[in-house]
Amino acid sequence: MESKGIIIPDSVVEDVKNYISMKTGIKFNEDKILSLKDLIQKRLESLKHKVAPENYRLMLIDKSTNEFRELLNRITNHETYFFRNKTHFQGLKDFIIPGIIKRKKADEEIIIWCAGSATGEEPYSIAMYLKEHFKDDNLARFRIYATDISDEAVEKSKIGIFSRRSFRDPSNQIFMDKYFIQDSDFFKIKNEIKVMVSFSVSNLMDGEIPITDFSKKVDLILCR
Repeated sequence: MESKGIIIPDSVVEDVKNYISMKTGIKFNEDKILSLKDLIQKRLESLKHKVAPENYRLMLIDKSTNEFRELLNRITNHETYFFRNKTHFQGLKDFIIPGIIKRKKADEEIIIWCAGSATGEEPYSIAMYLKEHFKDDNLARFRIYATDISDEAVEKSKIGIFSRRSFRDPSNQIFMDKYFIQDSDFFKIKNEIKVMVSFSVSNLMDGEIPITDFSKKVDLILCR
């Protein structure tokens, strides 16, 4: 339901949607378009009607404001949990990681990039899996880079505190007990896992990659 006193024309929503898609590659279905309209309303209300709906796209483009980043933080989906899709992790353990180890020299780094890492559950899951199953293969050689377009998601990932919603599979209890410190209903990941992952903000549409040393080759890219 639209708030009284402010009307968001469909043309404005369409214009903003197209701009976001062009800049980020994010696709919008019907439900997401409705959510976008609601978000635009709320953003304009928070600005106390200082910006007309027709001028909102101009505000997104204006780099002197942080509006585009604020909108992205709210529209990107960070719904995820630890060890999502167990068959993928089984494949990593049985085939992919052993194959990479076999073709690399013993002193070479193994670089893994999680693109679109949301709030960190996936890259931390990989770190725990490596710790559990490849501890005899010199864990120090593994480098996990995790990126997301949302700076809020990246900051939350770096903090490494999660609610029970991030642990949906009862079989993950062994990892909760071993690699997290419980504080009431929240779980803080231990430093031995946290130091294995480097987080940064990145927009894949801009061609940004987390590896600054271009002499290094990424061995595995995970993008959900």
